[in-house]
Amino acid sequence: MAQQRFMIPALFDRVMAWPKLTEALYLALAKYDKQAFMPGVDDIPEDMIMLVKVNQFFIDGFMVGANHEMNRELLWRGFPTDLRGTPFQRFWGRTQVVPPASITLLDDMQPIHQWGAQPLGTRIDSIGGNPDRVALLIKGQLLRRYPNTAVYAWRRRTQPSPPLETQLDKKPDGSAADGAILTPRFSGFIDPDITFFGFDIPQADIPNWCFVLEEQMSEPRFGFDVGDPVPGQRAAGPAFGPKPRQALSDQLDKLAALSPADYAKQRYNPWKALSWNHVGVNAGMYTSVQDLTQMAAPFASFPSLTDPTTAAQIAKALLQQPFRAYHIGDELVP
Repeated sequence: MAQQRFMIPALFDRVMAWPKLTEALYLALAKYDKQAFMPGVDDIPEDMIMLVKVNQFFIDGFMVGANHEMNRELLWRGFPTDLRGTPFQRFWGRTQVVPPASITLLDDMQPIHQWGAQPLGTRIDSIGGNPDRVALLIKGQLLRRYPNTAVYAWRRRTQPSPPLETQLDKKPDGSAADGAILTPRFSGFIDPDITFFGFDIPQADIPNWCFVLEEQMSEPRFGFDVGDPVPGQRAAGPAFGPKPRQALSDQLDKLAALSPADYAKQRYNPWKALSWNHVGVNAGMYTSVQDLTQMAAPFASFPSLTDPTTAAQIAKALLQQPFRAYHIGDELVP
């Protein structure tokens, strides 16, 4: 019988109890050094939306180092430890709403002693899931002004769709196909104006997804759109005076092509084609009922307000439709 040189006891993986620290380490790292958390973050242009790849190699290495140093600190302060515990298991600070109204913090990884022989950055466990994921990064004032914007991913069609038909994967009734909607697995904020949302989407599958920013239906606003063109954006034709932003040009073209009789048939509200420029005031200012009643002059078939003008008519004219912006995945990769 061969001589046994090593004996591994049955409870070799039994680790002494360790304290559970709930701090999200990404936030502490970003506050300490933004460049360490996301190199080049200060060079991202204003009002930018883009996709970045999550560096799981860095995250695993950082979490191992943070737990190692915390265990050394615990031992120094007299805490009974064998230096093998995992006090930090939360990098992103994910949460889950538990009915009726409580919020539970979620771990991002298994304890380190359960990782086994899996290499850092490519390991898969029952908590962290697949490490191959991307993050949608938004820099600017959009989410500050609309903090309740819904952000999610919508799978694209696998078959070519006819012109002018949506590329989103939908059922015949227009609702999302089964499994076509993917919500963020985690999210975070980097001071002063960067928000990111992590998705379990492999980098190779990015072209198969659209990333959606959707305004809440329950947050109506009143006013007109901003008509000044965005620098570098293609402007519309000069048919309606000052060149509008591209977002308004399609509405102006549709207004010119329709007759008043077509408005009701197509459920079209011609007021949505107007900007603050058309009422002669700066964006964000106020207008008067008299200004609104004179809107028929520049447009041949524009409906005028009746006299006396009611609050319902003014609300219909100024109510802003909730937006939903779709960004094709491969167009967001720098």
